[in-house]
Amino acid sequence: MARHFVVILLIGFLLLLVDSCLAVIFALVPTTIHDPQNWFTHLTELIQDPINLVQIAWQQMPFKVLQGGVFLLGIYIFFKARSGNDGEFKISDKKTMGSAKWATVSEIFNIRYFSKKMKKKIFMDDLNRSFALKKEVDEHKELIQQGKVKPDMNIVKKIKERALEFQQTENFLTNRIQEEANELPHEERKDFIERQFGQLAKRYLYYEKNGEINRIALRNVDEKTLEEYIPLSPDYLREYSSMVFEEFTDRMGNVIAHFHDSPVIQHRNSKLGNTNSFIIGASGSYKTQSIVYTNVIHETQASIFCSDPKGEVFENTSVIKEKQGYEVKVINFIDMLISNCYNPLDYVRKEADATIVANKMVESKNNPEKKDIWYNSQVALLRALILYVVNDLHPLKRNVEGIIDVLRQFESKILEGEDEAELDRLFLNLPYEHPARIAYEMGYKKSEDKVRSGIIISLLTTLADFTSEAVRRFTRRSDFFLGDLGRKKMILYLIIDPLDSTWDSLINLFVSQLHSELYRVGDENGSKLYVPFKEILDEAANLGKLPNYNRFLSTCRGYGISSMPIIQDLSQFEDLYGKNGLRSILGVCSTKVILKASELETAEYIYRTLGDTTVENESRSTNSGGHGTTSSVSVQNVKRRLIDPNEIKGLAENEVLVITDNTAPFKGTKAFQFELYKDGAGEIIKDKRYFRKRELFPIKQDFESKATLEAKIREFEELQAKKEADLQHEDEQVLEESKQQEIETEEKVTKEQQQLAVVEKARALIPKMAKEVEKAEKKKVSDIEISEEKEMKQLPPEKKKQAEIKEIQASIGNKLDDILKKAAVGETAATSNTEVVKKDTEAEEYDDEELEDITEFEAEMNAFTFED
Repeated sequence: MARHFVVILLIGFLLLLVDSCLAVIFALVPTTIHDPQNWFTHLTELIQDPINLVQIAWQQMPFKVLQGGVFLLGIYIFFKARSGNDGEFKISDKKTMGSAKWATVSEIFNIRYFSKKMKKKIFMDDLNRSFALKKEVDEHKELIQQGKVKPDMNIVKKIKERALEFQQTENFLTNRIQEEANELPHEERKDFIERQFGQLAKRYLYYEKNGEINRIALRNVDEKTLEEYIPLSPDYLREYSSMVFEEFTDRMGNVIAHFHDSPVIQHRNSKLGNTNSFIIGASGSYKTQSIVYTNVIHETQASIFCSDPKGEVFENTSVIKEKQGYEVKVINFIDMLISNCYNPLDYVRKEADATIVANKMVESKNNPEKKDIWYNSQVALLRALILYVVNDLHPLKRNVEGIIDVLRQFESKILEGEDEAELDRLFLNLPYEHPARIAYEMGYKKSEDKVRSGIIISLLTTLADFTSEAVRRFTRRSDFFLGDLGRKKMILYLIIDPLDSTWDSLINLFVSQLHSELYRVGDENGSKLYVPFKEILDEAANLGKLPNYNRFLSTCRGYGISSMPIIQDLSQFEDLYGKNGLRSILGVCSTKVILKASELETAEYIYRTLGDTTVENESRSTNSGGHGTTSSVSVQNVKRRLIDPNEIKGLAENEVLVITDNTAPFKGTKAFQFELYKDGAGEIIKDKRYFRKRELFPIKQDFESKATLEAKIREFEELQAKKEADLQHEDEQVLEESKQQEIETEEKVTKEQQQLAVVEKARALIPKMAKEVEKAEKKKVSDIEISEEKEMKQLPPEKKKQAEIKEIQASIGNKLDDILKKAAVGETAATSNTEVVKKDTEAEEYDDEELEDITEFEAEMNAFTFED
């Protein structure tokens, strides 16, 4: 009621002012006609006497007629202001038939949901102001470099604390890897540590000094060194720039329309639910002019990702963004020679990442809905190859080109009829726990031998588009990291050809990896990006079905991300995501903006969403009777749609319909960039004031990306040098062992030859010893005979002699038996040992003690004589 009273007062004042002007005009005209030279004097007299002014004006018939028009105008303005933008029917205050209504001005410009009401000229003012602030940031950077100004210690402290947290985390993970390695068998530890350390995220502080960019590893850096180099780092510049550009914060967000001569901006802290805006605009609805251009130029704080089907947005705004302090990058799938490079394998950190990349690459030339044995086998082999390439090849070959080189190597061998098991040897020679070997054994190796060559050829056919020089250059390395869009103020333009589907899968993979990398950066910073991020997905259907896009939209606000998918009609997303998927995506976009809805299904969805309202239906009746003619007016509340499909399809060229979660819908006008960004010199886009042809854009690699690649190359070469040194050491050990074995073999042969010589001597002594024995026996017989004779003469002495002879016989017999046995055994052993030397088998041989016994016995035998 109070609001209505204020409205009445304002309208009354406005009508009084209009009526007074009309009275002055109609009272002054007659007197001016008769006395034109004194018109100013007559005007002064009329203003000083208002009563006379009204009397004179009232004498003019046109003035009387216009009084009725002024009154009707006042009534129209009152009801228009009270109901917001009701349209062509009057919504009843009673909600008996339906409660839907149009939003009022105060509801739309509620600071909880949208930025406060402002003039259009603020856009151009903000643009010029952003240019000036960029210069201020550059000047501060230069003064810091020269040491002429002290850095902001609050910023230094903030960055230092974060760096120390990273240091602590990295050291903790390093120790945990070492502990896990200690639990493994000794021979598996080295490979495990190298593999885990390779996957461990390493943190660096980048800084610029004396015109050169360097970096410091955070793992072992001390606080004093951090405080010295932080002011020279991009991190410090990012935080300082964020502080300087903070004056724009209350109006930074999604520009969606104009309403009552003011831009409607859903700011980043809006309480609508989330900051995602779903844009529907059929062909010719000025999507680029009213949404894309406006939002790209307007944003000064958040990183921006803009899909640009024609490349015109890049050419017309990239210079503007540079002057606003943005680092500009472009991925051009139309002409890859004038594009920053993108290597999808740079984002493969675990086995699941390899599976995603393999699937997307195989999808590019195969129907994903028909996943037959050839499709699945290609994915399995490509997955194993990706894991092999990213872990074992030179860093400059860790790309699609490296995969193709490996495949071509084995394809040529198979076609030449060589062993198809060559690929098996490549993977099975890897460590048992190597992810590439596991993937190979669990996938491609299980396929039948007769189809393996066909799988390799099919995969080469699938990857044929990657073999051109332009594509190999484009995918050879990454000029920047996708996650950097969450670390510093960047804008990335994605130029795609809507008529060429060659790279649809790779484009889809690119956007999917961008989302994953943003979440990864957010996770390292407490689930919040270092800078906000806005994506403007013009012709979003051309990007294909993004994995888990509805989940991304439902959780991205917490990370400081807003998404703005732009499509022509709902059927485009329904074909990609299905009805349930489309409903889910619409449910997690708090703002829906309809620029033009040509499709009936889209129009019906909108009118069903808005619901029913209660409107006043006036009916007039006239009755004639004996007392004359009477007329009456009756007002009846009836139900109708707030807006029907035909009204939606019939939106004017400059009209826009906006539906939000927390406010009533409203009709506004489009926020055309050519109305917002113009000055006395004209329109900045139309005049090509900041135009730059895409061919003239300087393509360069970021220092961070370049330094990371160079570090990988150094690590790889150091590891290869270490492996070569280890192999050389092993070869030397093997050579030394071989020499030692040869020496031992020679000694063994010499020893065996000595044994054979002794045996031969023993053999040669046997006849002589036999003669001696025979001689001794004869002598014994003779002696016995003599002794028997003596016994006959002298019995006691004879018995004594007989005993002596028996003792000598026993001794000689025992020694002879030993000699014969050892001679026989020695001959066998020598023969066996000779065969052992030849056949490298074990054999029985004499030991040193036995040789000494034989030699000693030989000497005894040579000196042996029988004496009485």
